[in-house]
Amino acid sequence: MNKANIELNNVTTEYNKVLNSKQWPGIWSEIRSHGKNFLETNSWPHKNSAFWQHSSAQKFLNENVSFEKIKLKLRTKPSPQVDVFSFFDLAKNPKASERLFSILASTRNQAAPTHLDALDAVNTMLTEDGFLIYVHENSKIQNPVEIEFSATAGDNKSEKVSQCKIYVIVEDSSELTINLQLKSEANVMLNFGSEVIVNPSAKLSLNQFVKNGLNGKINISTKIYLNSKSELNLNNIYLNEGLARSFHQIFHIEEQASSKIYSSSLGLENSHLDQQILLDHIKGEGTSLQQFRSMTSDKSKSVITGKVKIRPQAQKVESEQLFKSLSLSEASTNLAEPQLEIYADDVKATHGNACGDINEEELFYIQSRGISKSQAKQMLTYAFLEETVLQIKDSDFKNLLHQNLNKKLQSVLQENLK
Repeated sequence: MNKANIELNNVTTEYNKVLNSKQWPGIWSEIRSHGKNFLETNSWPHKNSAFWQHSSAQKFLNENVSFEKIKLKLRTKPSPQVDVFSFFDLAKNPKASERLFSILASTRNQAAPTHLDALDAVNTMLTEDGFLIYVHENSKIQNPVEIEFSATAGDNKSEKVSQCKIYVIVEDSSELTINLQLKSEANVMLNFGSEVIVNPSAKLSLNQFVKNGLNGKINISTKIYLNSKSELNLNNIYLNEGLARSFHQIFHIEEQASSKIYSSSLGLENSHLDQQILLDHIKGEGTSLQQFRSMTSDKSKSVITGKVKIRPQAQKVESEQLFKSLSLSEASTNLAEPQLEIYADDVKATHGNACGDINEEELFYIQSRGISKSQAKQMLTYAFLEETVLQIKDSDFKNLLHQNLNKKLQSVLQENLK
């Protein structure tokens, strides 16, 4: 029996436990079966599998793991315009559950084909912890929704896997900000999924802080659907000391949608970060921007694969990609693959990629102003990563990111920039 089949049997055993708990009746069991069917009809990912060329699925899951509940926090100020349901509460309301999954199924059909991979399927099968966030029409929510998922090993040092997910629906002409923290530590894999619908003329800012500890594992699967004249601001910050992978799929399913994706990552130790992005312009007259900044130190590795797909009916699209990488160590690795797949003839699409070390001329200029070399290096490296932080409007979340980035950079610079 090969390793892939062992892992599938392990997941199936846990799947049966979830179903036997009888907490997930009706539509929930049906949805979980979709993930199971995918795993049964598709082989476990390998190096030639789509979106898995740079990561090993076997390193995320093995036959010895146990499946554990996750620690979660939700902070939101009460508002009659926002409904927040835990999955357990939602499962007790069959009509609301069926309505949610009906909306999701209809939206997915507009975006077809979407891509489900093995770890996303496992998340679909097993997740019990998570939330539905629903914003009513014409609602401008002033205070952000704060969510934190933390996967911890506890006293038992055997490998564990924790699952969690959020569904978000932002109705017409509404505005919402979500600040999301994902944390993992040694011997734990956090498998997170999200599915988001932004309806006509609505705006969503999704700020994600991913903090993966030494020898921790995090997998992120995101699908976001943008309707007519909707706007998405997706800002990702990664502090990675372990194994991490993200797969973001953004679909412009109606005309005049706009998306801006910013990402800054800092790789430490012997870490591996694989960011996969598919930005799919299904309808035209929309705009998209991707700006990714990757900094590697020690023996860390960063991979960014960003594909912009512009379908035949998506005329008058404007799309821009820019990837920048900075290596602080000769032993670290940065790979960036911007890709354009264009089937329309009236579009503007550009992509760029730059990789290098700290600019010595900039370093000299700052030192000539009376600033020490170590301070100058910290200023330049922080400025490189800060681009994503500057996109975030919420001051408390921005300060959290400032503190974490500065703390890690100070440690990194002492080791790598002597």
